[in-house]
Amino acid sequence: MPVGGGRYEGMWGGKAWFVDYDHGTTGAKGDKPDAAQTNLQTVIDGASEWDTIYIRPRAANTTTGDPQAILPASTSNWDVPYTLEGLSIIGTCPGNSRHSANATRLQGSATVNATPVFYAKAPYMSFENITFRRGGSTLCGLRLGEGSTPFAFSSTVNNCLFWKIGSTATQGALQTNSWHNSILNSHFEECYIGIYLYANDSNPVGTVIRGCSFGSTASAVAADIYSDNSVLSTLIDQCVFSHAIPSGGAPNMYIYFTAASTGLFSHSYLGAADPTIGTNTTLNGIPYAGIYVTNGLPMVDA
Repeated sequence: MPVGGGRYEGMWGGKAWFVDYDHGTTGAKGDKPDAAQTNLQTVIDGASEWDTIYIRPRAANTTTGDPQAILPASTSNWDVPYTLEGLSIIGTCPGNSRHSANATRLQGSATVNATPVFYAKAPYMSFENITFRRGGSTLCGLRLGEGSTPFAFSSTVNNCLFWKIGSTATQGALQTNSWHNSILNSHFEECYIGIYLYANDSNPVGTVIRGCSFGSTASAVAADIYSDNSVLSTLIDQCVFSHAIPSGGAPNMYIYFTAASTGLFSHSYLGAADPTIGTNTTLNGIPYAGIYVTNGLPMVDA
């Protein structure tokens, strides 16, 4: 229906849904803020394509200094089937900065370690203002695409935070095997692999990684952006790699792509002591321009 002076929710009037972990009820329909549903998966299961789900943040935890986490309702993590194309999931803390992403924290079940925290299988999805935290998962925080079926193409992740996810090079805080996805203005903190473009099922094409930042101690990171197979037409632009050269385990590089990859790495900053890009990244044919090495010193054009 038209809202805000003619703007439409979703595609051709897709519905709005409301999730409130603390103040909602399990029996609520979730179609109004004052009738919010407690469980995110319940709302996902009842949604249709091109709908929008709004999630209210929990109150801050003043004892630990962290946001309180929103947890799955059962011993399984969140899952969006491929039929829900165009579904948007938005944290509703005001603003469009890291604090607004941090306020809505989706944390996986403590007893689930074999599935992603959030498994998104539909195309044209949007995620905004959300933190993904691992819980018990040994896999990823957000996975776009299902196994050998990369349906989650043309999806967008904007202003999200990925925190302490992954422990091996075959995992990533955000994983995708799908085409034409955009990862924008998001931060990856202490993630062993930040973004994993996995090309074992389908070579990801047209991924845009723009305005993202990667932080941590170097020993906690193996690579910030990684692919163990060729990726095509990847754009990495205006990103900040704010730690020293990764040393948490192979490949020990900010960016690692194998041969036959294509794309561009541009207008970004590396926190390395060595100004030679080739020692800090393996781009295999991807040109770079406007890359700066800082090391806490005046910027050096590499």
